[in-house]
Amino acid sequence: MEEHIFGLPPRSVGDRIDVVVDVLDSTASGCGIRLLPFGVECSLLGLGLPLGRVSAYGLEVFEIDPCLVLVPSADCWWRSAPDAKEPLAPFLLELCVGFGGMSIGASFLGAVPVVSVDFSPLSVRHLKANSHGQVLALDLNDPQASRIIHAACPLHGFTGTMGFPCQPYSSQGRMQGWNDSRAFVLLSGLRVFWFTQPQAVILECVAAARSNHDTRQAIAAFAKAMGFEILELTFDLGTQWPCKRLRWWTLLIPPRWNHHGLHPWPFLPSTPKIGQVLPQWGTWSEPDETELQLDMDELALYMDPRLGKEDRCLTLDSIAPTFLHSYSNATRPCPCNCRSAGFRFGTLLDQGLRGCWVPSQVHGNPRFLHPRELAAMLGVPDSVILPLGPRESNCLLGLIASPIQMVWIYGTLVENYQMATGSEEVLTALATLENYKRELIRQLHDGFPAFDTQPMHFQLWSNGACLEIMCNRASTAGSLLSAERIQLDWGHHGQISAEGGLPISDDSLLQAQGSYLLEGHGKQQARERPTGLLAIGIAHEQELIIECVEPGSFLFQVLRKHNLQHILFLRDDLGRVYGADFRLWRSLRLLTLPWLVSGWHTLVGRGPPTHGSDGTRLGLGDPIIWTTLQSVVRQRGLMAAGPVWVFSPKQANTLLRTSLPPVLEAGAIQGSAQVLCIFPADEHWALLHGIIQDGRIAWTYFDGLRDRLFEAASQLSQQLSALLGVSVTSFTSASHYTQQAEYTCGTIALLHACLALGFPGGFTEDNITRIHEHLLLHDRKADFIGYGPLGRADTLSELASLLSEHGVPAELSRDRATLVLEKLGTSLVQSALRSKMPWAALKAEASKPSFRLRLVTPLELSQHLQDREKTTFGASASSKKQRGAREKKLASKPIKVDPQALELFPDTFVDEDGNRVGAIDFQEVAADQSGIALCNAEGAAPFFSSSSPSSDALALALIDLPEEDITAAAKIQKCMIPAKYKATEEPVVFFGGLLQLGDVAVKRKASQSMPQPAVVTTTVLKIQAYRDLLGTSWEAVSRAPIRELADATPALQLCKDSKCTGKTTDCQKAHPAVDEQYDGVILDLWSRLFTTMEGKKTEAKEADCFSVLIRVPSSMVSQILQQQPVGFFFEPRCQTTKGPDPRYKVIWLPGLDHLAASHQAKTCSKTVCLMRIKQRFGVRVLAKDEETAFKALRPGVPFMDVEVKQIYNLMPLPHGTQKSAVSALLKEWNWSAKPLQPGKGNAGYMAWTIGAATPPPRAVMPGFKLDVLITDRYDDLAKEIRQDIQQDLDSKLKQIGTANPDTDQRILQLESGLTEIQAQNKQFSQWFHDVHHTCHSTQASISELQQQAVHQKQEIQRLGQEVLTGQAKFQQLVQTAVHEVKSDFAKEMNGRFDTLEAMMAKKAKHEA
Repeated sequence: MEEHIFGLPPRSVGDRIDVVVDVLDSTASGCGIRLLPFGVECSLLGLGLPLGRVSAYGLEVFEIDPCLVLVPSADCWWRSAPDAKEPLAPFLLELCVGFGGMSIGASFLGAVPVVSVDFSPLSVRHLKANSHGQVLALDLNDPQASRIIHAACPLHGFTGTMGFPCQPYSSQGRMQGWNDSRAFVLLSGLRVFWFTQPQAVILECVAAARSNHDTRQAIAAFAKAMGFEILELTFDLGTQWPCKRLRWWTLLIPPRWNHHGLHPWPFLPSTPKIGQVLPQWGTWSEPDETELQLDMDELALYMDPRLGKEDRCLTLDSIAPTFLHSYSNATRPCPCNCRSAGFRFGTLLDQGLRGCWVPSQVHGNPRFLHPRELAAMLGVPDSVILPLGPRESNCLLGLIASPIQMVWIYGTLVENYQMATGSEEVLTALATLENYKRELIRQLHDGFPAFDTQPMHFQLWSNGACLEIMCNRASTAGSLLSAERIQLDWGHHGQISAEGGLPISDDSLLQAQGSYLLEGHGKQQARERPTGLLAIGIAHEQELIIECVEPGSFLFQVLRKHNLQHILFLRDDLGRVYGADFRLWRSLRLLTLPWLVSGWHTLVGRGPPTHGSDGTRLGLGDPIIWTTLQSVVRQRGLMAAGPVWVFSPKQANTLLRTSLPPVLEAGAIQGSAQVLCIFPADEHWALLHGIIQDGRIAWTYFDGLRDRLFEAASQLSQQLSALLGVSVTSFTSASHYTQQAEYTCGTIALLHACLALGFPGGFTEDNITRIHEHLLLHDRKADFIGYGPLGRADTLSELASLLSEHGVPAELSRDRATLVLEKLGTSLVQSALRSKMPWAALKAEASKPSFRLRLVTPLELSQHLQDREKTTFGASASSKKQRGAREKKLASKPIKVDPQALELFPDTFVDEDGNRVGAIDFQEVAADQSGIALCNAEGAAPFFSSSSPSSDALALALIDLPEEDITAAAKIQKCMIPAKYKATEEPVVFFGGLLQLGDVAVKRKASQSMPQPAVVTTTVLKIQAYRDLLGTSWEAVSRAPIRELADATPALQLCKDSKCTGKTTDCQKAHPAVDEQYDGVILDLWSRLFTTMEGKKTEAKEADCFSVLIRVPSSMVSQILQQQPVGFFFEPRCQTTKGPDPRYKVIWLPGLDHLAASHQAKTCSKTVCLMRIKQRFGVRVLAKDEETAFKALRPGVPFMDVEVKQIYNLMPLPHGTQKSAVSALLKEWNWSAKPLQPGKGNAGYMAWTIGAATPPPRAVMPGFKLDVLITDRYDDLAKEIRQDIQQDLDSKLKQIGTANPDTDQRILQLESGLTEIQAQNKQFSQWFHDVHHTCHSTQASISELQQQAVHQKQEIQRLGQEVLTGQAKFQQLVQTAVHEVKSDFAKEMNGRFDTLEAMMAKKAKHEA
């Protein structure tokens, strides 16, 4: 048992061990260590460890005799244990988490789960949805579990928690104890705790586990090795909350922190009832109500008296029974897959059927408790997210460790620690428990969905007057009496009576429309009423307020008089808390509660609201942020580990704008320390918290709007790390308080700072608002204000994200979002974002005539669609420069969608036989599984080369596709994948594919009645109008360009004469074909633009050209091109790529103006229309007629059919080289290229610019008895640009040098620095080259070794087979030989016995 926890001691050379050691001495070449808990001292060679306790993984035994020597293996890993002298840290490592009840309870005291481990997929999904730190789906029995979990743990201290499996001990299980394999999970969990060395450990299980000898022995051995004391308690949840749950809790704590031990919690005077915490049973959605309803089989079993005689119907005036893991799933397979079927009837007869039901508030039928109701019964806050189905959530809740019980256990740990360390402020476990229960009831009463949410009315009579009261259904007489006690005089007590004068108890529920009487009675032997004045002293923020009041006055009157109406609670010197409605009957000295220390005890009152000049509520400024943060650090006491480095908001703002030199040398900060910095960015406050350990820092960025300032926080963390001289080990983001209001970001940053320093948490949104308003009262003029209104900045981020998802490049999304907000206004954008379909609503607002705002440009949308379809198209730009510019403009980050956020529509996929294939989670994909799971190409990569793991119908639905070659090799079937987002129910379709993983193929279900409406085939035309050629005035075109275009082109107008066909008349308007129907010829238009002749965007009145893209029916394209009016030029666009339609070609006519080009076009019968780009004219023809038309239009010029994709320069060439000579040279080189124009040469030679479809055969080719160099034109252009810049820079520097002689020295220093940088870059390049060469050689060596290993493996297998064969033959020979020897021996012995007998017979005869 102990070996399972602490590992095996070294026994022979070559053994591999994981061990916890105490490092006694250490050098660079090795160290002396003591193996724990064995106490064996030995040497560790080749690894220098720091002094102290260290957990080491992967050590090997090098020697046994004469002394033990260990060496590190190739994958050895170690980590120092947290310092035992550290204060109690508010961090949790959770094992066997399940629903997460232990961390929920501990978080109310400020604890933060950093690592959560569970093997159940249901639990993992639930924990990730609720942000339970880093969630690991891991089996604790895995030999590598300790190492994996340890690597994820923080460097500082933490508390370990574990609810180990109860099945080996529970009366509802088989009670096999340690004969049940699940019992060993406890040992595996203790092993994890042994290697991670937590500050304390909390364990939980059923009460029967306490009496198991092996379990107690394992815990005792672990506690002894850790030096912990064992505190244990078995107590029932039902004594404090209306639900039975008897559990055994064990608290393992260092002796120095054990001040008063672990005691039972107090019993309530009366048994709590469900109605005291739940107003009434909830009303849920129709799917949930249907799923939770008992089916006929379940109802019959629950009504069977043989399976249990308890009342199955749960009422509000009762207490709930113990809920088990099988609740609502006893008759069906367990959702967590621990059972493949329901319980057998024989098992139910033996052990009974546990559970209960309630009547539905919707249809009245019996149903199981909804997860939110069941969570309320078990003490879980209503704010917990439930991402699973109702019965799945109930399955997890049945295993929960109640947060209420955890509040008591963890509260006892904190109380012991605070009292043992002498903390001034001690938070008692009892006070924490009461506050947690109060917060639970508040959540359930405020936000629980009820069938009838109308308030309850009743009458209260007092002193002959009737008071109409409205209250919640769950209100009791005691709560009413507590509220009315404020009007009772000295020496009086109150009594609530029902009609007829019958007194009712304090825990009785008030009835609707009832009538009640409040009576005040004087106490017998009451002391005399105080007379004279009372002295009330209030200590507040280093001030002592003294006020004299009359007896019977209220405390809030004193507070209001001194402008302290925002204070609701005070305490005296003994720690007793007084509310603001407390009546004063004696002199008191009170202190205001410091909210930064007392956590949720403080409810700061509402002061006068602070507004800005525009009416919006302002956020906190940097003075109050800085002052409060300093106060938090001063009051942290012993709750923070080591010193705390605090940076002000102004310092943070400076670091975000510039970098500063380090103020500390590397390694100057020894031991542990913390760094706090609340920084402003984008009108928003956030916290950056760092933990320094041994010269390394781990950063955590806290933000109420998670990841809102991620980039700024990352940049600031790097700056602060450099400033402090420490290296960064990790950077993560977290959020424990979500910002709901638009102005509380600063307050939330301060609360996050409190949590980081170990102060309690648990603030509600109402608390945060009140604290914020209290801080505003003390704020003053600020340089930075964090109102980061959700109406502006957060909307800006959300809008930018939405635009990026629909095609706007990421680097342009924020600027585009700013433009949209300016045009549409914040209110309209917010309304659209809150709608069910935000993108559609936003487009509808932007397209209104009053705005006419385009959210995504056509180029961006086209690129977005290309990225989504994962299709790569060839470039069709006329030059590389144009193509590169457009690609740079269209560049955007690919959209990544998390498959876990999606779910498939039901009945979408079927198998080969037409049977429905259900959706499963990606984590459930395994051997012999069936179903279809959503994933992306990255997640599906391991399955691309694997064989079919399942014999059933199993497939992956890929929402994106890998590269084409991988798609083909993996036999991925391309198809459309319809799905919807889980959170918003928004439908989405992915152009993805299906990857078959089973022997039975999965395919899309074919619809039998899919509509096939008529679709008009369309083509996009680019229209350009040039000002210098138009027959109409430019003013008319600029005012209504589309109208002028339609008027000048009859084919763009639809003929309204139903009898006209256009064939027998002279009508030139559009006439739809017989099989086509459309309402207009121009179906869509976009990208309207006024430009200069050089293509620069400008105002319409100053423009030389107007361009627009229109969509028209494809059947009309030929007629529209033939009717191209003067001054307009039409260009058909490709339907699949960004470029001209490849079905048409342009033959350029160099040197001709418009008139000459028009005449030339008319002489060719193949002409379609005229084409113009700037001052160049050409003739558009069909691609099939290009060669014929070229010969007719340009006789004597050789025709070259080359699609120009790249442009090159040829140099040197002899001066006078003509185009024909260059063409002949290219033809001789067998290079698909054509000359374009002469290039820039020099005095000795000239150059030619070449357009090519493919790269050149070689970079240097022979020609004209010269070596002709072929270079990329744009490399040359880049060199020219650099030369021009250098010349401009030189001239500027000369001017500066003339004006200031000191500049020469600075320039020399700059040149020297640049020379040094260039030398360093050259050295780096050489290093990179060497590293690449080494890696390549290593990879080749590894490949060779792998091949040798495979060959040796085959040889070993062959030898093994021969050995087995030889062994069999040898055994046969031995058996044969033995048999022969036995036979010969038997014959020999028989012969000798015969001889002996004969001799004996002769002797006997002779003697006779």
